Amino acid sequence: MSVVSTVTKAERHHDQALSAPERYCLSMECEHRDSGNSSVNKLSLSGFGISTSGFLPFVCEIKSLQSLDVSNNFLTSIPDKFMSDCGGIDGLKLLNFSKNRLAGSLPTFSGFGGLESLDLSFNSLSGDISLQLNGLVSLKRVNLGFNKFNGTLPMSLGNSTMLEQLVLSANLLGGTIPKEIPNYQNLKVIDLSVNQLSGTIPYSIGNLSKLETLVLSVNKLFGDIPPTIANISTLYRFVANQNQFAGTIPSGLTRFLSYLDLSYNKLGGIIPAELLSQPNLVHVDLSYNLLEGSIPENLSSSLFRLRLGINYLNGSIPSSFASLKNLTYLELDNNSLTSGIPGELGSCQSLALLNLAQNELKGSLPTSLGNLTKLEILKLQMNKLDGEIPVEITKLSKLSTLNISWNSLMGVIPPSISNLGNLAHLYLQGNNLNGPIPNTMSRMRSLLELQLGQNQLSGSIRQLPLTLQIALNLSSNLFDGTIPGTLSQLTDLEVLDLSNNRFSGAIPDSLTQLSSLTQLILSNNQLSGIVPDFRSFTAVQLSGNLGLVNKSGNASQGSLKKKKPIALDPIALAVIPPMASAEVTRTIARAIGNAVVDAMREKGRGGWWFTPHMAAASRAIAQRLSLVDFVLEVRDARIPLSSEFHLLRNYSPAASSPPRRIIVLNKTDLANRSQLKEWVKYFDQLNCISYGVNSHNKDNVKEFLNFLQAQVRELKRADHSSYTATMMIVGIPNVGKSALASSLHQIGRISAEEKGKLKHVTVSPHPGETRDISSLKNAGSIRDCLVGEKELAKYFLAVLNLSDEYKKWEKLTSYHNDESLEDHKAECLSGSGSDMKQKKHYLTDHTQDFIVNDVRRSLFGTISCFGGDVQAKEDLDRLIEVQFSTLREAFKVLTESSEDANTKVATKLLNLYRTGRLGHYTLDPFAVSVKAFWPMQQ
Repeated sequence: MSVVSTVTKAERHHDQALSAPERYCLSMECEHRDSGNSSVNKLSLSGFGISTSGFLPFVCEIKSLQSLDVSNNFLTSIPDKFMSDCGGIDGLKLLNFSKNRLAGSLPTFSGFGGLESLDLSFNSLSGDISLQLNGLVSLKRVNLGFNKFNGTLPMSLGNSTMLEQLVLSANLLGGTIPKEIPNYQNLKVIDLSVNQLSGTIPYSIGNLSKLETLVLSVNKLFGDIPPTIANISTLYRFVANQNQFAGTIPSGLTRFLSYLDLSYNKLGGIIPAELLSQPNLVHVDLSYNLLEGSIPENLSSSLFRLRLGINYLNGSIPSSFASLKNLTYLELDNNSLTSGIPGELGSCQSLALLNLAQNELKGSLPTSLGNLTKLEILKLQMNKLDGEIPVEITKLSKLSTLNISWNSLMGVIPPSISNLGNLAHLYLQGNNLNGPIPNTMSRMRSLLELQLGQNQLSGSIRQLPLTLQIALNLSSNLFDGTIPGTLSQLTDLEVLDLSNNRFSGAIPDSLTQLSSLTQLILSNNQLSGIVPDFRSFTAVQLSGNLGLVNKSGNASQGSLKKKKPIALDPIALAVIPPMASAEVTRTIARAIGNAVVDAMREKGRGGWWFTPHMAAASRAIAQRLSLVDFVLEVRDARIPLSSEFHLLRNYSPAASSPPRRIIVLNKTDLANRSQLKEWVKYFDQLNCISYGVNSHNKDNVKEFLNFLQAQVRELKRADHSSYTATMMIVGIPNVGKSALASSLHQIGRISAEEKGKLKHVTVSPHPGETRDISSLKNAGSIRDCLVGEKELAKYFLAVLNLSDEYKKWEKLTSYHNDESLEDHKAECLSGSGSDMKQKKHYLTDHTQDFIVNDVRRSLFGTISCFGGDVQAKEDLDRLIEVQFSTLREAFKVLTESSEDANTKVATKLLNLYRTGRLGHYTLDPFAVSVKAFWPMQQ
């Protein structure tokens, strides 16, 4: 008889060594004997936050112990006395030390004659694996994954007739797969993934008659796939992606398999006729290979995911897809498939993703695609499709991405397209579409990106969805007349392309109000008049408009692209102090901080950020500080302390004398809202006035203006005066001083005019009447390359991994409830990037952004399936390495050099972070001790 006794944290609150989150418990399973006595069989101390291992030898006094689980703690070593004492317990069958902080070499296990299961995964153990486990004669399951073991694969693992599971993944093991491995006849699981193995797979591996799972992905293996693997009747999962396998796929390979992943290799030849037809087959990924020939006609009705993209397949898409009722993900992109899209695909009513892009498909879009009611992503771009857009497609209410660009489609855009209420990305460019943009499109409340360029569209441009953010591309059409002022309502838009049309008249001044606009492309039209002043960060292209002149009266030179200031990155700023939001990010933070300091000191490299102009501006601020009533210190809300203006750090005027200091936390739209509230409370506790604002949000700026007016009224009541109050706006580079000043001036002026008077707070368009002070923003500062894009990206990923922001992206994942966790983890591994060259060139467009959701999906997948402890630096480093690998595919970065690929990934990732597309983060740590690092005296 067995009884489980549970002691919760609340019941053991007096024992500091065993304190832990409430979800963990101390579990002891006791066996009651006839005499009335009981003995402990199982002891679990998992997740108690234990950092000392001194108690372990005392555990060995429980001679009846069969199972000991101390996983998910902070242990750094295993005492020798534990190894010697517990080695004498013949009944001990299970030891679990996973997810700790064990370092050093693998201990030698002497005794432990009854041990069947050993788990030391997710630690930092290093050295080679030789004879340390050879004495474990009863060992069945061993997991040494996610450590730092090097050397070659061990073949001294106890009794070869007993071992069932061998997991050595994510280490630094090299050499070849030993030919002796078939001696372990009872092996069911082999996982050697993410190592540095080379050589070939021994043909004798086919003698492992009980093998169920074989994972060899992310190594340097080459040669062919042994046909003997097809003889293992128990094998249901074979994963060998991201290697250098060549040759052909052996016939009969999937005879018993459910899961096959050979993607990112160099396999050629044709796909064997029976490969995709086996009844148990659920998942097949052969993408990124050199496969030729046609897609086999015989397809398994059990298929859930089929990936054959980026090969050299030809012929037509089989009509036999009609029988695949469970097929949810189908990717046949980047091949040479011909004929048309078979209407039978409309019978695959479980499809959530259909990607047939970059083939040679002809004919019209089948109306049966409207039956795919679960479809979320439809990619048909870069084919030879013609005909009209069928209205049936507009019935796909779950569709988030529709890409049928770069085809030969004709006719009008169906007005019913507004039925796609969840559509975020619409790509119709590069066709022969005509007529106007449907008025109904304004009702598409989820649309972020609209690509209609290179068509024959005409008519007036009326109301468009106010949600547009990424891009609006209307280039190379037949639009004429004046540029509509309604475009100024797209306040979140980043890219607007109206080039190569017939627009005439003046450029509307209202376009300068597009506070998020980074690119405005108006070239090759018939525009005339004076070019308005756009924001400094907006690149304007005007070539081919002979009637345009600048404000000085000179003809426009075609481009008003202004030299963008070199930004002082918020990530770099956040780590200049030797402090981080968690222990695990401190080392990364310190490394970046030191690089920043070195860069600022090294004048000779041209990276000196505190220029003479900035020094002069700082002196001017110090001189004028006592002459103003209020000083608005603008900071970046993502780094409320790191972005402090150093001149005000120790400024402490008398309580009754000016100026009053107000900390303005700008860019609140990019910061974590809950943490921002904590920072505001923190400043309040220091008797410091603070206010959060988004300088690009008119309503928010109006509220801030009202707040300032209230401060002025309070000052006047206290002084019994009626003079005009003065304010100075200061701050370090790139915190948004100019944007805030411009917004205050614009909205303050309008508000005053509405009331028929120009009183209260008025803000000069040139803050403090001084361009020398505003030069703080325009001066150069720290380049990413001085710090290192990869280091900055690693710091951001560390912050992301320690936050809950990624959980918001769960709905973007392609994992369904019927997939097991093992499937999920294998999928994470199988999509982790490649060193293989991309064989076909993706057309790029500066107004397109295909990858944001792919990046979010990749990051969610890697974090959610990670089995390590992100609070441990070693585990976090490993997770970040995996994330860099998976992001290569998401960003379409496929180069020969892993180092070059990681640099490109880092640059692209930082760009998404800076524009807020990866969520809201506050990078400065919020801690009780924070005051010690940043003294604030008011």
